[in-house]
Amino acid sequence: MKNRKRTAALLTAGLLVLGMGATVGMTANAAGSITVEYAADGDSAHVYKAYAIITGDLSTGDNQTLSNLKWGDDIDSTNLITVLVSKQGDLGISGLTASSTIDDVAKKLAALTEDNKKSERELLAKIIGDSNNHILKTGSGTALAKDDTNKQYKASNLTDGWYLIKDDLNPTAEGSVVSANLLQITKVASDTTTIKPKYSLPTLDKVIYDAADTADPEKELNTASIGDIVTYKLKTVVPNLTGYTKYFFIVNDTLSKGLTYNRDMAVTYGTGTSSTTLTLDDDGPTGPHTGDFYIEESAYDETDGTAIKVVFKDFYTKFKSVDAGTPITLTYTATLNNNAVIGVGTDTAGNPNTASLTYSNNPNVTQTPKDEDTPDEPGTGTPTGKTPDDTVKTFTTSILINKVDAANHETTLDGVSFRLTGSGLKAVVNESGLYVKNSAADPAYYLLTNGTYTDVAPGTDDTNYPASVYASNDKYAFTATANISGSPVKVDTYGVTADGGKLTFKGLGKGNYTLTEVATIDKYNLLLSPVTFSIDYSLNEATGSCTWSYSPELSFTNNNKLTIENSKGSILPSTGGMGTKLFFIVGTVLAIGSGIYLVTKKRMSGIEQ
Repeated sequence: MKNRKRTAALLTAGLLVLGMGATVGMTANAAGSITVEYAADGDSAHVYKAYAIITGDLSTGDNQTLSNLKWGDDIDSTNLITVLVSKQGDLGISGLTASSTIDDVAKKLAALTEDNKKSERELLAKIIGDSNNHILKTGSGTALAKDDTNKQYKASNLTDGWYLIKDDLNPTAEGSVVSANLLQITKVASDTTTIKPKYSLPTLDKVIYDAADTADPEKELNTASIGDIVTYKLKTVVPNLTGYTKYFFIVNDTLSKGLTYNRDMAVTYGTGTSSTTLTLDDDGPTGPHTGDFYIEESAYDETDGTAIKVVFKDFYTKFKSVDAGTPITLTYTATLNNNAVIGVGTDTAGNPNTASLTYSNNPNVTQTPKDEDTPDEPGTGTPTGKTPDDTVKTFTTSILINKVDAANHETTLDGVSFRLTGSGLKAVVNESGLYVKNSAADPAYYLLTNGTYTDVAPGTDDTNYPASVYASNDKYAFTATANISGSPVKVDTYGVTADGGKLTFKGLGKGNYTLTEVATIDKYNLLLSPVTFSIDYSLNEATGSCTWSYSPELSFTNNNKLTIENSKGSILPSTGGMGTKLFFIVGTVLAIGSGIYLVTKKRMSGIEQ
């Protein structure tokens, strides 16, 4: 009896010196009541239970002791001792054998209540709570009743002793979350033990980053021209890793068909000058693991785009000593390519880019990897959470040239060539998708499938080029006044009306443009004056849409349709009917002038006679 009382005294003394900062775990209960609180805006979908490990009689007064120790009804004591004997080296204790008594176990547990034993206490709770160890009896435990009014779970009338408070929720549903602090021992020194779990629900925020906009560089929506490079940032934080010895952390990112990944992913953690850059492992999940993360990228598909998976390697070891909440930032760029969705008027589709984060979310369950070759990806049945998809969009637009006869708008004119230049122009292509080379003197630039351009001709069936490029060596992406190397530069683009006088220049962003007629068809006059117009937009994050505007408005119909008239006969100075009117006005003036001249000359001749 003396030994039991002395053990209980050690046990209780150890418990009473624990700090209140601990949250959930093994508990000595003074009055049989345990409350787990949850934040009003936090996760409340839990199934908390209290499992009795060791119980007894708690004395009153200042020096409380726990006597008459006995094993709790919720555990298999034989399995507990067996596992503790095998794990005592990891727990920093020694001397336990298969024949150890409840007093022997209580002494070791009391030793783990010292302030410098935080990690050992976490491991102890995890050992007891691990279903693979068969310590907790099936169907046992006292459920904590949920009280939404007071934002808490509570269990009353518990026998004094040590308890493991465990969340029995098996969170396999997408987005489900478990407190990351389930596995710690807590102090009990009053009638009610109150536990305040520190929830750690990882989040992922994706933005388009525009460094030129110093006032508001981070956006959900933006506009661009085909050939423009868009910068993306994915922002998350280091989660609370308490209770874990392994943690999965994987970012999935999907670029739609209009975006080409530029393979320039950079990952950092921290802020400002204290940030640290992680190293990319080019070997991926297999081979020597020398970096901090690897990327799996699907082949670009003209329907589905590109899927990117960023897998953090040995996340727990890398970040266990980093403060929870420390920013983690992934940055990369993509090029708006020739398959971009083109919007006119109000566009809600755009060119989306969607990301999510998959993460470990239950420290009570062994984090089992997918297989030996992919130790940093979760295996089947390993519970993980997933953040909601976060989508950003890039919008681009076009103009439609409608070439008609000035006298009869029903007569459309095919074969008229136009040149388009402008400040919002990068790699604009016409409706056929390609510029047809007119002569050997024209500079040739080829569109690549990754959205950039080259002056190197494609080989036979070269997959670096779109099929339409290498189908005919006479077809080129566009002509330019400067040699292109690296990032695309502002260029001129040409096109020829066809299929009823139509010509579409697509992939335009905000800017001022000039449209020049460079060649017309037989019997029609070339326009002398270029057509100037501008494109603007407004973005609505609430609806995820972009509304394009084209000016001068009187020149456009049906949003982006620009009708241009051509007349037969004399050279006309401008577009539309004004050129014809001007022709007749000038002709009339000349006719009147000629008549006046003849009459005057005749009169002068009569006077001279």
